[in-house]
Amino acid sequence: MLLCDAGLFVPALAATACALLSKESAIAMVPVLVFWDAIAGRRAARLARDLLAYGCMIVAWAAIHPGVRALVAHGFQSGATGYVGLEHPERWARYSLRYVATLWNVPVTGVSTRWPSELTPWVGAALAVLVAGMALGRGTRTASSDITSLPSARRLATLGLLLAVPPLLLPTLLVRPWVPYLVALPALGASVLLAIGLRRASLGVAVLTLAVFLVMGVLCRGISLPGELAWTEAVLVDASQAIHRVERNFRTIHPSIPHGAQLLVSVAATGTRGINSTIIDGQAPSIWYDDPTLKSMRPELRGAGFRTDLLFRVTQELDVVEIEPDQTLYRSTASSVSPFDIGRPISTYARGVAASGDVVRSIRILERLARQDQGDLRSYDLRLAAMAAIWKEQRAEAARLVAEAGSMPREAALEQMAKVFGEPTARPDLDSCAYQAFGISTEGAESMRFLMRLYRDMGYVPQAEHFAARLQRIAPGDPGAAEVLRAKGPRR
Repeated sequence: MLLCDAGLFVPALAATACALLSKESAIAMVPVLVFWDAIAGRRAARLARDLLAYGCMIVAWAAIHPGVRALVAHGFQSGATGYVGLEHPERWARYSLRYVATLWNVPVTGVSTRWPSELTPWVGAALAVLVAGMALGRGTRTASSDITSLPSARRLATLGLLLAVPPLLLPTLLVRPWVPYLVALPALGASVLLAIGLRRASLGVAVLTLAVFLVMGVLCRGISLPGELAWTEAVLVDASQAIHRVERNFRTIHPSIPHGAQLLVSVAATGTRGINSTIIDGQAPSIWYDDPTLKSMRPELRGAGFRTDLLFRVTQELDVVEIEPDQTLYRSTASSVSPFDIGRPISTYARGVAASGDVVRSIRILERLARQDQGDLRSYDLRLAAMAAIWKEQRAEAARLVAEAGSMPREAALEQMAKVFGEPTARPDLDSCAYQAFGISTEGAESMRFLMRLYRDMGYVPQAEHFAARLQRIAPGDPGAAEVLRAKGPRR
């Protein structure tokens, strides 16, 4: 904006390109740059040039951005692009009202909003800084005779709206959850609009207005909407505290971890706390232990060639369980551990062991686990072992394991098989052996339809698309498959 105001067109364009490459949301600033000359009242406004130049830059950026390409390929539906997608128009009115209210520090939960008492001392300090700053600035305040030389209120309002409206529209239309902190972007425009109202106000009125605005802003930080997916500050604070608790529990179980170890971490559902993404995507253990050679993976994606394998389970209560899969032993920060929190990680780990080449060990682990499980869980363990045997063309061994697993109703077999494709290994050819191990025909339209619907309802987009495509080959014109594939959008 400074470069644009100085009339340095090419440097301003280059800076905007760098901003876009740094963070996609910078695109919301483009409208004000395009209309800058008109807002500033310059006679030589070059609107056509600016529209063409900034438009070409955005097109070029979109062409090379993998996230934008994925969004277009999926018909602007979320899934491949995480929480970003042009969908659920029924939310747009509600979200727009929420964003506007939050922008002006009006809590959307009204009088029931919790005051964040832990911030009270900081509020006092902030108010002191506000009053002192305004008082110190009083002597240098622009004389009333100079105010008329500033841009008109109309032009300033245009600037404020161009800075505020596009950044408000983007999250309203494109971001699936409600994310209050995104009002940090339109806040630039809101500051300009607020300044218009205060430009002629007395010092007392200005201080009082800004003090109320500050206090209301702190109150907004106490907003909580537990009944829906909304990334409020309360959610982020809870997530921060949760991951610190997990870190403490990891250190309790393992004060140190061998250099170059592979951590296979199974994480229970923890909702908006994001424990799985922090540990796996963020590789948090390598930071906790200050060792970049540590690698964190999901158990089914175990890699070969690491010095040490360590298998962990993070429970819903955020306890950490270390599991010795070959002997089915464990130790935990919790006083008691559910058998599910032991068996599930071992079975997924065994699949990872098979996929990384050690089929014999994988079968041995699963058979030991099966001796401790009962009913469908025992059958599931043995069928996973049979998958590994089928993959290595050990037909007699596979037949023995399937026979020991016993019979299973088709629907139960499909539900069990869905766990395999829901947590795929690095070897799709191994995972595809589930059809034979669970006794499901690859040409059964009803089975493919069941799995497609199951994954669609769970929000597992790639798996739903996979079975929709398979169903479409088996039963061309199936309306359910067509709907799933239509949401997928055209592929490049």
